[in-house]
Formats: sequence, structure tokens, C-alpha cells
Amino acid sequence: MLTLLEGKLCNPNPEESTEDIDGLRKEPTTLEQNTFSASAMTKLYTFCLSWSIGAFIETEDRIKLQAFLKDTENLDLALPSKLSSENPTVFDFMVENDKWVPWSAKIPDYALPENYTNDYSTIMVPTVDSVRTNFLIDIVARQVKTSEISF
Repeated sequence: MLTLLEGKLCNPNPEESTEDIDGLRKEPTTLEQNTFSASAMTKLYTFCLSWSIGAFIETEDRIKLQAFLKDTENLDLALPSKLSSENPTVFDFMVENDKWVPWSAKIPDYALPENYTNDYSTIMVPTVDSVRTNFLIDIVARQVKTSEISF
């Protein structure tokens, strides 16, 4: 959970070099701090808590986890309010600019490349799963730390 939260809270300074003399990556020494409201922090915490537990479980169990998080009174979590049959759990949303945004809204339009050669095995059409996985891997990878990622 902390790896995801740290990835959202701090960004490595893009102007600082991340290579040492031998050309190997090194950890940046300065971090660019993001500023978040209390509401955004609660949503980010909920997002990271959900994914730290729910990344390892199947969809049916994610629905049960969603119900547990919603029904547990002593947890003050900011869960998405616009749940639907298409987006039934917190796992179908990401936090962006203090708002819960469905992953489906982040899927870019796809157009075949100009040099397309009828080789269907080379086509990578973005889906909710690929967009979500790329986002989560990017958050962890930007920290230049060793982490275990399981989806």
C-alpha cells in the first residue's frame, strides 16, 4: 500500500539525472512534492488500501471486499459514489484531481497504424485491464525501488 501511496504523493524530480558514472540507474536525491487536499488524500488512501489488499483477489471477492469497506462503520473511507453494473467496485476507478474516475474513461481511442500489414498478433488494443495495469506498474516503477507486483 505504501508503495502505491508514495508513488502518488512524490514524483522524482524530472530535471535531476538518474544515471551515475557507470550508466546505472540511481535513486533521485530530491523529490517533487505534490499537494493534495484532505479529501484527495482520503481518496488516495482508499485507492491504495483497496489495491494493496484487492490486487490478489478475484472479482467476486473484490465485490465482497467493497461491501466490507462500505459497511464497516469505524473506517472513514471515501469510496466512489457512482457505482453501477459496469463499475461495481472501487477497483473500477482511479483517483484523478480529487475525483473518482472510471478506468473505462481512461481508455484512449485506437486507430490502426498507417503501416498496418494484416498481422493481427501485433495489434495492441487498449482495454480497461491494460490501462489499469500500465498505470499501476508505472506508479511503482517510477519510484526506482524493488517491488513485488501481482495483478
